This record gives sequence, structure tokens and C-alpha cells, in this order.
Amino acid sequence: KALDKGQILSKESIPVFYTIFSAMMDNKFYCEGEITTYTLTGKKLNLLMTAYLPGRNNGNILISMMDISERKHREDSLEYTVQKTAEQNKTNRVLQSTILSLSSSLDKTEILNSILTEVKKIIPYSCADIRLLEDNNLRVAVSTGYEDFNALDFIKNNSIKLDQFGDAEEYIKNGKIQILADTHNYPGWRIFKETSFIKSFIGLPIIWNDKTIGMLSLNSDKTGTYSTDDSDNLKLFAHAASIALQNSDLYTQTIEENQKRIKSEALITKSLNEKKILLKEIHHRVKNNLSLIISLINLQRDIIINSTDSAIFEKLKQRIYAISLVHEKLYSSGNLANVYFKSYITDLSQSIMSSAIFNNKIDIIIDIKDKIEIEPDILIPLGLLINEILFNSVKHAFPEGQGLISITAESEKDFYKIILKDNGIGMSKSRNTTVNLSGLDLVDSLISQISGTISFLNKHGTISTITVPKK
Repeated sequence: KALDKGQILSKESIPVFYTIFSAMMDNKFYCEGEITTYTLTGKKLNLLMTAYLPGRNNGNILISMMDISERKHREDSLEYTVQKTAEQNKTNRVLQSTILSLSSSLDKTEILNSILTEVKKIIPYSCADIRLLEDNNLRVAVSTGYEDFNALDFIKNNSIKLDQFGDAEEYIKNGKIQILADTHNYPGWRIFKETSFIKSFIGLPIIWNDKTIGMLSLNSDKTGTYSTDDSDNLKLFAHAASIALQNSDLYTQTIEENQKRIKSEALITKSLNEKKILLKEIHHRVKNNLSLIISLINLQRDIIINSTDSAIFEKLKQRIYAISLVHEKLYSSGNLANVYFKSYITDLSQSIMSSAIFNNKIDIIIDIKDKIEIEPDILIPLGLLINEILFNSVKHAFPEGQGLISITAESEKDFYKIILKDNGIGMSKSRNTTVNLSGLDLVDSLISQISGTISFLNKHGTISTITVPKK
């Protein structure tokens, strides 16, 4: 008959006596074994019982017992520690894998599914899900295992109000873990026909910044599956789910804001292109209108017999062309902000030299090495100013009809510097050397418009130096 725990010897000790009897039958001299016994006060003792069998004939057996309770306790503690260490190492490996999935993807569904997969490596379940709390409703975001119980369609479409989720509402709102060893015998558990296979349950809220945003649930088709040890491990995964949800939401917001920015930039670009086209059209029309005025001046000049009056018309036409040329360059270059200065001066000079009132053999050399680009607000007055100087040089500096004019330009840090030289007769000594020279009445007004300076020097001809501050 087996001895009950309430008696002196426990039933686990009986095999030791079988060992002694067997040793006697085999004529062995010695055997030992561990037994568990209890004192009359109920204290448990672990004993090492040693049997000495000097011989079967005289029937003498010497039994000694040694209390090994403390040693047994240390062994049990060590075994428990080794077991817990192994379990913790496994948990750590699983958590490392979970953290890796968090850093390798920003897709909410992918990460949450990965969390459920990793959870199963250390906590068993028949099915599991992660639900999100939206407008006081718990909606299933991801799930696994329900397909094995033909409940997948039900759980996919399952969105239930928090106050209809049994007494889980209290646990979720208070941030507590709920463990049910037997759901069918728990009055606070709501049983659905489709999920009636669930016999035990563990669930805990997913919290971010002290606010519940969802719920992590594990279900088993067996009772008594989950313990408080499981809840401690599950907390780590709930926190991982919280981080995943927040990262995904931030990523989604970033994508949406980026898309809005791209759309906004596209609209701005479209608007700028439309304005650019419109501005080009304006420059084109201004240039055409100025060309029309030049044509009218040509018609009027052709009917004038007096050469003096004809020169006046020609000078007026050239001034209008200096303005028109700026608009032409802006329209044709595609750069509506600036005009390439060398190209402008080249065309302006050619226009003056091709004037019908000049028959001079004068060469113009343009030496502009810097790629200077000047904005229209400066270039129009500057172009008119250069036009006046060139026109007067060609008309007055070379009485013999031959000569040389050079134009150089440099772009300094804060200003442009333009120098015009001719090898003509120079300025008459009777002329004042200020900007209000004969034939240059317009110069003073033009130079003040661009806040520049101009100086003239008689040296083997005339040297005109213009400085214009940059904007």
C-alpha cells in the first residue's frame, strides 16, 4: 500500500526499500537512496539512507540516515536558477529578434505579425491577436491561429465596443493584465459561438504616453495555460507593439506630409512656369512694340531731307533699340532674371555701326572675359548710357572716318566696371569734363538711376569709366 503524504514516510520513498530488498537478494554488501519523510510536526526532511548488508544468513542489516535537506534545497535552487536562466536567455533572444523587426520595417501590419510570431516562441497559444482602440471600439489589426478553428472570417470582421468586451474594459482602461484560467467558468467572459473553443486567456493593454491605444491577447483551447510569469514576458511585447504602432504612425504622417509637400511644390512649379511663360510673352510683346516704333521712325526718317533732322531720328531709334534689345535677350535666353552682358553689348555695337548715317570705317573690340549677367533694372539704363557714349564717339571722335573703339567690363565684388576707349581726337578743351558734356545730356539722368558714377579722361583719345553697384 502506498503511503500518503500525511504519514511519516512519503510514497516517493517506497522505491528505496525495493532497492534494499533487491540488493539483499543479489548478495550485495551495500546500497543507498534518498527518501522524503516528515516529522510529527509536519516538517519535511530529505534523508540519505544507507543500508549495510553483512550477510543474509544472520539477518542483520545496518541502516544509517543522514539529513540532506539543506543540500537538497541548494540543489533544487540551483536547478531552478539554471532553468530560469535558460528561460530568460531564450526570452532575450526572442526580444532581440523582435527589436530587429522593429528596426527593419515601418509597415504596421508586418511588425505586429512579427510580434505575434515571436511571442509564440516563449508563450504558447492557440490563437492570438492585437487589437487597436479606435473611438472606444476594439478592432482586430492582426491575428493568427484563428484559421485553425474556422474563426478567421469572424475575427477579421470583429469590431466590438469596449463596454461589450466582458469585464476586459476595466482591465484595459486601468492598464492591468487579465489572466483567465477557465473562461467558460468565468462570469465576466463573453462567449461567442465562433470563439467558444477558447478555454484560457491572457490579455494586456498596449499603452503609449499613459494612454491605452490597443490590446495584446493570447488564447488557448486548454484551461490553465497562463501564469503571472507569462504576463511579465508579455509586457515586453506589448511595449514593442506600442513602439511599432507609434513609429508606423509617425512614418505614415511623414509620408502624407511629404506627399502634400510634393503636391504643393508641383503647384508652385506649375504656377512659376505659367508666370515664366507669361513674363516671356510680355517681353516678347514689348520688344515687338518697340520694334514697331523703330519701324515708324524709319518711315519718318526716310522722308526727311535734312541730314541734321535725320541724325536726330537715327539717335532716337538707336535709344529705343537699346531698350528693345534687353527684352529680346530676356525672351530668347530663357533666363528671365538676367541678361548676358557680352552678348548684349555685341549686338548693341553692331546696331550702331550699321546705322544709315555713318559711313565710317571704325572697328569696335569687345574684351569681356567674365561671364557677366546683369538684371534688367540695371541693364536698361546702363545700355542707354553706353549707347550714348558709343553713338557720340562714332559721330564726333573720328573726323577722318577711321578709328578704334574698345569695350571692357569686369565684375568686382560689389560693382560692375565698364571702360570704353577710343583713339579719336579726344574731348575739346572747351567742353566741361563733367557728365553734362555736349551731346551727352542724358548721361547724368541715366547714371543717377543706377546710383553709379562716370568719369572721362583725355588720353590718346577718350576714356569713359562707368562703375555700377550691384543690387
